[in-house]
Amino acid sequence: MNDLEDFFYNKTDRLVFKWDTYFQSYDKYFSKYRNKPIKILEIGIWKGGSLQMWKNYFGTRAKIVGMDLNSECKNFEEEQIEIFIGDQNNEIDLKNLVQKYGNFGIIIDDGSHVNAHQINTFNFLFEYLNLGGTYLVEDTHTSYWNDYGGGYKKSDTFIEYAKNLIDDINGYSIRPSPIITKYTNYISDIHVCYGMVFFE
Repeated sequence: MNDLEDFFYNKTDRLVFKWDTYFQSYDKYFSKYRNKPIKILEIGIWKGGSLQMWKNYFGTRAKIVGMDLNSECKNFEEEQIEIFIGDQNNEIDLKNLVQKYGNFGIIIDDGSHVNAHQINTFNFLFEYLNLGGTYLVEDTHTSYWNDYGGGYKKSDTFIEYAKNLIDDINGYSIRPSPIITKYTNYISDIHVCYGMVFFE
């Protein structure tokens, strides 16, 4: 059991929902940031438990920003944790977010889980991820669920979007002519896990 699992099962006093399989992946891709100065954005905070989990995991040098539509989430602010009220699918709200906080070292999309929202948010926020940072989209099983705009092999799901980004990071190798996008020089790794995609 890693520190994230220990907090989730034994220490949190606020509700948080995470799939059991997530904790090992979190630790694998986030452990390098622990106890370092880092600014973290989590979109979708529900009852605030995950914000406390990240605070406990990353340590006292981390600043954590939660974004949610529900104005009552402001009640979850505490030392190291700030709340921004806004819609992840509203570009004005996203602009106001980055105007206030600047770039982030980690961005976690655990928001609406609607495929179009995940794609739009990624397209806007990725350029506000620090070099060397990590962008995580959670609960990508909704790419296969019709009620979230998903469906198996449906072209406009986040999973299919992520598959296309594999071509982007290999853009210089495309023949006869390379195809270079805004992601070609900036995404070094894509890690696909059950229900999650990590971009570094």
